[in-house]
Amino acid sequence: MRVLGRIRLSRDVQDSVSVERQKELIARWAEGAGHTIVGWAIDIGVSGARRPFDTPELGPWLKKRHHEFDIIACYAMDRLSRRTVHSYELLKWAKDHGKQIKATNDDIDPMTRTGELIFFILAWLAEGELEAIKERNLSAHKHLLSKGLWRGGPVPYGYKAVKAEGGNHRLVIDEDKAEIAREIVRRIIGGEATQNVLDDLSERGILNPRGTSTRWHLGSVLKWLRTQRLLGYWEHKGELVRDEDGMPIQFAEPLVSFNDYQALQARLKANGAGEGVKRRKDGAFLLGVAQCGRCDTPLYAHRTPYGDYYRCGSKQVLRQACGERMFRANELEPLVVEDFLGKVGHLEVMERRYIAGEDHSEEIEKLKDSLSRLMSLDLSSSTVLDQVSKMDARLKHLESLPKVKSSWVEVPTGETYRQMWDRMSRAEQSNMLRETGVRAVVRRRQWTAEMLDRLPPDVRRPKDGMMPTLALVLPKDLAARVAEYQRARPWSPSAR
Repeated sequence: MRVLGRIRLSRDVQDSVSVERQKELIARWAEGAGHTIVGWAIDIGVSGARRPFDTPELGPWLKKRHHEFDIIACYAMDRLSRRTVHSYELLKWAKDHGKQIKATNDDIDPMTRTGELIFFILAWLAEGELEAIKERNLSAHKHLLSKGLWRGGPVPYGYKAVKAEGGNHRLVIDEDKAEIAREIVRRIIGGEATQNVLDDLSERGILNPRGTSTRWHLGSVLKWLRTQRLLGYWEHKGELVRDEDGMPIQFAEPLVSFNDYQALQARLKANGAGEGVKRRKDGAFLLGVAQCGRCDTPLYAHRTPYGDYYRCGSKQVLRQACGERMFRANELEPLVVEDFLGKVGHLEVMERRYIAGEDHSEEIEKLKDSLSRLMSLDLSSSTVLDQVSKMDARLKHLESLPKVKSSWVEVPTGETYRQMWDRMSRAEQSNMLRETGVRAVVRRRQWTAEMLDRLPPDVRRPKDGMMPTLALVLPKDLAARVAEYQRARPWSPSAR
């Protein structure tokens, strides 16, 4: 019969049986049984927790080349899988496809009822061993991290591994990559769409965190930005890795300040809830600013061979067109800018900054849960009593801290709106309008002949007398500042 030799060296633990030794044992068994080996499925560094159908070498044999072999032969059953559910799936597949499974270190035939039972017992034992291995690895990792050392593996973006004493490594900040990380954080806090920031990095030829290409994947970046690795804390399965005192283990210096990290999380949360800046890179200049004065629906860009326009979105949003005609972009945009700067250009720009609060409720709950589990153990043990004492002291300390809510404050920038506007790019100017919160309400109204006569000669006069009108609506805080400025201005005859 035709035999497929299965060999796996796990990444979970140092393997004592080499590839050559496994091949030798499988080949010797096949020769003794009168079988022919038709191929090898050798997966090196692949965890036993991985589904056999998804492994790099064995997977393709099972999915596409199963007609080429009759038996899957391995050194031991745990070379197939260390998960009970995966073992069951593989055994069912083998029965459905008329295949046999053989481990050369025993005489178990899993194709029989008795052999199937023993096969699952071995798989269950292997799964327990796998979990023990993972727990030991995590414990060793925590021990190294607590001493400021790095066990190896992928290095978080913004850091680099350097040699330390004893042949170990530690992580330090990679200033070049750290500056890119800070730029991403700074621009998102400032109101830019995350995808726009990543597109800009790609255009500048900056490599992604993996260093494989200049393409930055939004999903991966958002996942990274939401972790506390930016603060130098290590996470395992989405949870902070803590020491025996319940304190988070810090593997390196933070890339950003705690305040910036909190501001970033607030901005990402707002974006996810649809409250943040949503603008395509090629979006219209007044997107999110201009709205129809007839039905209050936002205006959207409409590009034609004859020029760019803004049109009412009532047909798409309200399912019924309100009848308002389109507005020329090259007429509406300068009008909005002129009115905006005329009203607020002299005012100083106030920058919104995030002030992180202090709330340890989540950590307190986790400590209480850990304490309740420790109290159920043998309290006569000095180790358990020591842990309970430390955690109890930590809990009392956290409960004594004040609870302060996070908030946004406005800080003067030293620049007026006009000064800042003049040095901005078109995209930044567009973003300023949205961040300021102004609304440009436009619609066509019937103008009298007298009103049309007062228009400059270069302005076109429609035959029906319907001319666009603009009402620039400022947010309450900005409108109050404009009114206060007007009240504080000294009177002069020339200002009448």
